[in-house]
Amino acid sequence: MSEFLLEIYGEEIPSSCHKMMKEQFNLVFESFFSQEKISFSELEIMSTSRRISVLSKKLSRDNRKEDVEIKGPKINADSKAINGFLRSQNLNSINQLKKKFVGDYEYYFFKKNQSPKNIEEVLEKNLYKVISSIKWNKSMRWSDHSDKWIRPIKNIFCLFNKKKVDFCFGGVNSSNFSIGNYHYTDEKIRCLNISSYKNKLKDKKVILDGKERKKIIKHQLLDFCRKKNLNCELDENLLEKVSNSVEWPNVFFGVFDKSFYELPDFLLKTIISEKQDNFCFYNNKKLSNYFAFVSNKSFKSEKNLISGNQNVLKARFSDAKFFLEEDKKNSFESRHKKLSSIIFYDNLGTLFERSERLVDLCQVLADNFDFNLDHFKKYLRYSNVDLTTEIVKEFPSLQGRVGGYYATIEGFKSEINEAFSLQYENSLVFNKLNLTIILAIAQKADSVFGFFLSKKKISGSGDPFGVRRNVLSIIKILIENNLSIDIEHLFDKTKSIYKKQKIDIEFDTTLIYDFFKKRIEVYLLSK
Repeated sequence: MSEFLLEIYGEEIPSSCHKMMKEQFNLVFESFFSQEKISFSELEIMSTSRRISVLSKKLSRDNRKEDVEIKGPKINADSKAINGFLRSQNLNSINQLKKKFVGDYEYYFFKKNQSPKNIEEVLEKNLYKVISSIKWNKSMRWSDHSDKWIRPIKNIFCLFNKKKVDFCFGGVNSSNFSIGNYHYTDEKIRCLNISSYKNKLKDKKVILDGKERKKIIKHQLLDFCRKKNLNCELDENLLEKVSNSVEWPNVFFGVFDKSFYELPDFLLKTIISEKQDNFCFYNNKKLSNYFAFVSNKSFKSEKNLISGNQNVLKARFSDAKFFLEEDKKNSFESRHKKLSSIIFYDNLGTLFERSERLVDLCQVLADNFDFNLDHFKKYLRYSNVDLTTEIVKEFPSLQGRVGGYYATIEGFKSEINEAFSLQYENSLVFNKLNLTIILAIAQKADSVFGFFLSKKKISGSGDPFGVRRNVLSIIKILIENNLSIDIEHLFDKTKSIYKKQKIDIEFDTTLIYDFFKKRIEVYLLSK
């Protein structure tokens, strides 16, 4: 019963790659062990910002002899090739060979009873191939090597049964040592088993387990909240992202100038969290001017790190302030005209035409739900004008929220402001039917119809209109707000609206209905 340890160490691995990387490593090693009839009791895949580790315990292989067929030359090969094969297998006569077709050709085969290779030999022979099978969305070559990887590899540490396993990948020969956190040490770490590997890495400021790193970050954030009487939004996606970007998580805390409170809270939060990967704090639901960031570096650098991050945040806020001032120089009407120069999607008209379609679609929905749209209709064509703003160009995730904010400044009714702000939300629950629900369904319905009209295909990752998300969102909004609509009628009306704009309709609309039926099944089964 033996242990296997593989660590590939290199330059910084993007945080977004960790999940896919660990899943692939788990899959390829499980498949490899199964194919080679190697049993194991445990397989752990761990990663940090600079390494991926494969740790497996109690590896064993059946050592009983087994019959192996060895392929020889074609039966019509010359005598020199046939005799050479006989000698290589220590055979005296061609009568000891069997004939067998492989495809369209017949070959000689020799059936040999032999002991299987030991695990170490199997690893040395196959690890290059196993690692090469890992596929990245984006990979690179470096130096003069032909092998590709996510980032240049600097060291490969590989042990089986306390001995180094010899192989080469990416121009790097396997070694019998690991490397600690480069911010703290350049010592080589030598160990002979998984337990000492984890412990010695931790001594050198490397925590292999991403869950443990997240726990440490959470603890430091919550401890700060207790001391300052604040609250913190522990966004799991952000925690995962910053955890993947370090090996030894230290949390630092800074402040920004309160003069920036003149910017809307949602914009400050987006800059802090989305742009800078920092954590926000709240005091009685109001955004605090404290923020936190995670670093690999030690607290010895605390003063410089905090000062540097505060300056970066200040620059970001100042940019946003400038963008806001520039945006306020343009009215909604002038921005609406600018939409005519922006293509929505190939052959689907401009964003100006789309804004007109949304008005008509909102009317269709209002008629269906018996909702009076008269007080709002003249404003609805402005629902997408924030796409022309500098703020949305800089922060695309704020589409909608920015429109609602500027609508407030323009003095629009509160119902309009809310509808503009929330129109892209995937889940909306209200006590009664309102304009936000109608505009949100109209937005998503137009996008879904446009997708099918574009004749694009949905692949595993390719979904240019977010069609799956939009269809599920329509279903959720209708069910959660106890609303009913004839989907076929909705898209028949959408088709007429497109035709009114002289956009060619050349696809079978039953494809949409079938797609909706499948998404409804998926949604209800999930419940």
